[in-house]
Amino acid sequence: PTDSVDLATRYLSFIVDAYVPASSRFHNFMSYARQWLDEAGSEDSHGRCLWALGAVSSSQLRKDIKDCCRGLFDSALCPTTNFSSPRAWAFSLLGMPGLDNSAVASYQLQVELSNRLMSIYELSRTTNWEWFEESLSYDNARLSHGLLAAGRALNDQAKVHAGLKTLNWL
Repeated sequence: PTDSVDLATRYLSFIVDAYVPASSRFHNFMSYARQWLDEAGSEDSHGRCLWALGAVSSSQLRKDIKDCCRGLFDSALCPTTNFSSPRAWAFSLLGMPGLDNSAVASYQLQVELSNRLMSIYELSRTTNWEWFEESLSYDNARLSHGLLAAGRALNDQAKVHAGLKTLNWL
């Protein structure tokens, strides 16, 4: 049987290969011939990479694997400031709480992205619609999840309350 270190190494090698240093973004689509089909993946796929990298960085895996993930996470964080996708914000936030808040850039971005989620929640919600957007689509619970994770990490009870309220509504 394959152990977790072998799997982590295999999956991490894919993410390392997908990383484009010039843009600090990740590819998302690869052909059967192992050629990248895009210049950069979607905002959502980038956020999912950050989520995975942050989770591994705070895991019990070997230090070299965790250090590689943390380095990639830090290098790929900057583009999220220009993202417009609320789900990409949430995915990115999910990778942050396990990290120590000593890195000023990740802390500030955690505040910024969670504030963006709170802002769209405040703009969209009504008496009968406790949600971030005017409609439901895909991965809806991740919006609440990301806000909850950020609220807990930042000790921001308003964000925790909004995350729980929207999750309960959903």
